[in-house]
Amino acid sequence: MFSRPVATVVVIAAAGMTLAACGSSTHQSAGTRAAAKPAGVENSPQSPSTQESSAGKAARPTAPNAAKPADKAPSAQAKTAAKSLYKINEFRTAGDKGYFYTLSANEANSAASRYKFTRVSHSLGYLSSKPFKGSITLYRLRYKPFSSYLITISASERNKLVSSGNFVNEGIMGYASKSKTGKTLLWRVADNSRWRVVRHSEVASLVKQGWHSDGPIGYAWKSA
Repeated sequence: MFSRPVATVVVIAAAGMTLAACGSSTHQSAGTRAAAKPAGVENSPQSPSTQESSAGKAARPTAPNAAKPADKAPSAQAKTAAKSLYKINEFRTAGDKGYFYTLSANEANSAASRYKFTRVSHSLGYLSSKPFKGSITLYRLRYKPFSSYLITISASERNKLVSSGNFVNEGIMGYASKSKTGKTLLWRVADNSRWRVVRHSEVASLVKQGWHSDGPIGYAWKSA
């Protein structure tokens, strides 16, 4: 189970921090939900399933529960999740207003060809398109004032931002893992009304450039 997100900013002390050391409190579990179709990059391109506040600042998420040091043999559910892995496609939106994420190849093609988003070439890894035991639900929200998107693992943060009237809920983007074995820890960082998903190793450098660390959002597979 996850606790409510807190509004404090997490500062990266060292690149070697583990998920367990990322925060004293954790997100409330979003539970297992069927994938919802997003509204669409005006409303957004179609996705497979898919926070500064009304003033532009969202509540800061904190770390999911850390995996135990010795992971058990993969369960049938974990094996099923591994068969449903899709690459995280990352884009800079038109006018470099923000960042956009999707697991859908069709949505990625539409983002590039129709909406003129620019693909970011480095890899963030892979997420599952289906929920599984130990999965973390990643919700995607669109910021209404301009083309900027936010990923959150907190259902309460999602609901609060949508209620503010400044965000549109675009559903579930995918599912990350609580287990670190063979995976990469992903974090969310924020710069005014821009939010980005980055690898843990990139956070310290971005913080020095003026970005705020919003905390970890789960582990992504390194390969499908």
